[in-house]
Amino acid sequence: MEWKSINEYAKAYGLEGNLPDIFVSLAEGVYPPKLDSFLIAKELIRIVQEGHNVLDIGTGTGILAIVAATKGAAVVATDVHEASVKCARHNASLNSVELDGRVGNLFEPIRQGELFDIVVGNMTSLPTPRDEQHDEYTARTVDAGYDGRRYLDPLLDQVPGYLKEGGYFLTQHSNFANIEKTRNKLDELGFEVELRMYEYPAGKTSRQRIEYFLRHLPENCHPIKKEDGWYQKIAVFIARSSGGFSP
Repeated sequence: MEWKSINEYAKAYGLEGNLPDIFVSLAEGVYPPKLDSFLIAKELIRIVQEGHNVLDIGTGTGILAIVAATKGAAVVATDVHEASVKCARHNASLNSVELDGRVGNLFEPIRQGELFDIVVGNMTSLPTPRDEQHDEYTARTVDAGYDGRRYLDPLLDQVPGYLKEGGYFLTQHSNFANIEKTRNKLDELGFEVELRMYEYPAGKTSRQRIEYFLRHLPENCHPIKKEDGWYQKIAVFIARSSGGFSP
């Protein structure tokens, strides 16, 4: 497999120099490093400490898991896609770190009694018209249901049961999937929540769905029209359970 530094991927988003010098290779059908991964990585680097137990759900190429492992964390990396788990294992080896790669949906691969200092969940959250037809890759990496919350809501509902006291949950999504709804749900679950807010141009698939967003989503989920095109808000959620450590 060919490989390159994640900073090379990040240059397209103006984030070069902000991330560790980690190398990744891609494999067919595996979601490549993109903006969402880099924005979460910035917060993960700030929080993770040597000796932490970290769970990376929907690991893809494994870059978030590898970021944590390079800081001395013990990492479990899961993905519903077997080829992604294999790719993450390969990339961990490429960076001379270890991770425990497991295949399964959300928390299915986690053993009874396993608890983590940090859970990272970077799931697809793009609202998708009900009648759109997709190939397997697009369905797995882009289709998040009519409101973008097909995977996000189950993730939020279950994550408190897998965190140590004072542990952190990190996730991200755009305003298309309703940032306010996620914030309110985390508040209800008893988390202390910080938000990192960004504004970026809408991606290719999002631009193809602008009409759907405007017609079928609440106003706070609408794209933002500017002179040079359509934009989205992106929120990175840093949610801390009660008590315990601080970064």
